Amino acid sequence: MDATVIKLVIMLVVAFVATLALIALEVRGKQIKPLNTGAKAVVAVIIAGLFISII
Repeated sequence: MDATVIKLVIMLVVAFVATLALIALEVRGKQIKPLNTGAKAVVAVIIAGLFISII
């Protein structure tokens, strides 16, 4: 893999983990709001799709 692709993969993994951590904090704190949590879930799915398309 090219160095640029490796950097992009690392950034996507970090963004994906951060998004899942934010969702987990909302669930753990019982502060679930469908609009906010749904938006974060959509972002997580988009990031996962980008990650899969790169690999």
